[in-house]
Amino acid sequence: MYLDQLERFIKEGNYKNLKRSEKKLALLRNSVMNHQESLGLKRMVWLEQRVVGTFCSVHTYEEDKRNLFDFLNSYGLLSLVLNIEWDKLLPEEQKKLEQLSTPKQSYLRFSPKKSLWIDADELRSFEAHVKQLDIIQQIEAWKRIRLFYDQELQRWDALRKGTVREMKEGIQRVELPFGSLNVVLPSPQLKIIDVLGQLSEDSLVRAGRINYELVMEYAAKGFFKKSEIERFRQLKNITNKYILTKLENEERMHEIFYKKQLRLSRLSQESLRKS
Repeated sequence: MYLDQLERFIKEGNYKNLKRSEKKLALLRNSVMNHQESLGLKRMVWLEQRVVGTFCSVHTYEEDKRNLFDFLNSYGLLSLVLNIEWDKLLPEEQKKLEQLSTPKQSYLRFSPKKSLWIDADELRSFEAHVKQLDIIQQIEAWKRIRLFYDQELQRWDALRKGTVREMKEGIQRVELPFGSLNVVLPSPQLKIIDVLGQLSEDSLVRAGRINYELVMEYAAKGFFKKSEIERFRQLKNITNKYILTKLENEERMHEIFYKKQLRLSRLSQESLRKS
């Protein structure tokens, strides 16, 4: 049933319209970004359209993972804050840990034929059209297309999920008149408590990734100082990232951040009362 609906979604042009709107959104975003950058403004809000554009910094760190792991292990916390990245394990390590892994839900990847590709001339024409619009018109166009894109993407994702659930076991590929559907098996998950004793120190350093959000919670609880963790991380690079989004999305993100900070503050106060 879902496969029929998915085929119809593609056949009726909805998939191509989805990808077309994705390309148009990227062109509009870049145009708005360039406009904001030319003004030298880190943040701009278009209140009537309820849209906000923000330049934010992305920090990249170089970790002294071996000493960091030893430090966290000395507090008995390593198994609580460490994740193992399956793809960074060696093939023999993956084979050894296969029985301890938990498979993730498979998903469908659609590879369209050339007839569904978006024509480059069409995009150049749209880009020329965007240059004729003032910034308010660009924001309004971005918001209108984004609404369409989000709705169609939700439909497409629901059809892909429904189709992969319906597919018979063992079928990994389905050929369609306009492309192919391939079943993708994501990397499985590992519980660190199950595998900690199964991997060497070198393997942990190579494939381990620290959850710093949890580490900061333990710092707030008084296990150690934040500065003690920071000495194992050296700032390597700072890059800029531009985010164009609806104002309510930014407000939601700020609310989540505020709640996290409030939790850390509460944990810190509780730790001080106990000491």
